[in-house]
Amino acid sequence: MTLLFVSESRGWSGGVNQILLTACELRRRGHRVVLALRPGGVPLEEARVRGLEVIPLAMRQDYDVPAAIRLRRACTAIGADLIHAHHPKAHAVAVVAAHLGLSSPPVVVTRRVVSRVSDNPFSRWKYRSRRVARYVAVCRAAKAGLVAAGVGADRVEVVPSAVEVGRFAEAWRRRQDLPPGPPFRIGLVGNSSWRRGHEVMLDAIPRILGRYPDTRIAFVGRGTERLRPLAEARGISSAIDLLGERRDVPDILAGLHLFVMPSVEEGIATALIEAQCAGVPCVASDTGGIPDVVVHDETGVLVPAGDSGRLAEAVLALLEKPDRSATLAANGRTRALREFGLEHLVGRLEAVYEDCIGRRSRR
Repeated sequence: MTLLFVSESRGWSGGVNQILLTACELRRRGHRVVLALRPGGVPLEEARVRGLEVIPLAMRQDYDVPAAIRLRRACTAIGADLIHAHHPKAHAVAVVAAHLGLSSPPVVVTRRVVSRVSDNPFSRWKYRSRRVARYVAVCRAAKAGLVAAGVGADRVEVVPSAVEVGRFAEAWRRRQDLPPGPPFRIGLVGNSSWRRGHEVMLDAIPRILGRYPDTRIAFVGRGTERLRPLAEARGISSAIDLLGERRDVPDILAGLHLFVMPSVEEGIATALIEAQCAGVPCVASDTGGIPDVVVHDETGVLVPAGDSGRLAEAVLALLEKPDRSATLAANGRTRALREFGLEHLVGRLEAVYEDCIGRRSRR
C-alpha cells in the first residue's frame, strides 16, 4: 500500500508521536508512507530525522481549497491508495480534496479527542461526508462522540493509540530496586492544559503532604513551568518539581512510586499506558478514554474527575498499601503489554486500510 498521512500540527504532541510511530512501523511492514506536514514544524523535522518521506503542506484553516488542490496533486504524484487525516484541519482539507474529481483514494480520519463535535453546517458536512470511508476513534468515548454527531457506528473503528512497550522495559527492571518509601515520589506526565487537571492535583497535594511531608511530586510536560505561581499560592512549591517537556520519560518513570493522571477531559492517555508499561501503580480520573486504559481496582484506581479530595484519598491509600500497589501495577503492566503494543495496534490499523481499499476496488 501507498499511504498518505496528513496533519497540520506544528509542535510535539502525543498525536504527532503516534503518526511517526505508526508510519515507521508501516514502513517496516513494507508499505510506502508519505507524510504531508506543515513546513518548518517539529513534526516535519522529526519525520525527516527518522528517514520518512515528507511533503510540505501548509493548511491555514478548515476547507483550505488551495491546500486541498496541492493535497490532491500529491495523491496523484505518489499514487496514493489511501489518505489518513490525523487532525481536524487535515480532516477538512482531505474531504475537500476527495471532492476534487470523480475518483479519489479512500479517506480515513482519526478522532483523538472526546470533546463534543460542533453542531454547525460546516462541521456536519465534514463529519457526515461519505468521502470519509472510516473513522478511527482512539477510545470508546471518542466513538460515542462521533456517533452522537451523526456518524454511523459501522463507520467507526476503535483502535487505541500505541506504545513502544519495549522502551519501558529497563524502567520496569530498575523499579524492582526502588525502596518502598517513604519518602515517596509521585509523577504526572502531560502538557499544560485545563484538560490535564493539574490544578486538581495541586489541590490534592496539601493533604498528601499532611500525611507524608517528604513526598515530592514531579510535573512533566510542555508548559508545566506555568504552574509555579499556583503552587506558591497553595504553599506547596517546595514539594514539586516542574520539569517541562522531556524526552527521558522512561528514566523519570523508573523513579516513581505512583503515577497520577487527574485529567478532567482526556482521550486515550498514552502517558498512562507508558506508566503501566514501566510497572508504576496508577491513579487516574474516570473520564473520557481513561477507563479503556485502567480497569478500576484491577489494573489501577479510578476517581471522579475534578474531585481533589477523592484523588488525595486514592493516592494515600496506595502509598499506605505497597502490596496492593504492586498487584495493581503488575496487572496493569500485563494488560498494557498485551493490549497497547505498537505491532499489535498497527496490525489492526493495517486491516482497516485494507478493508477500505478493498471496498473501493469492488465498486
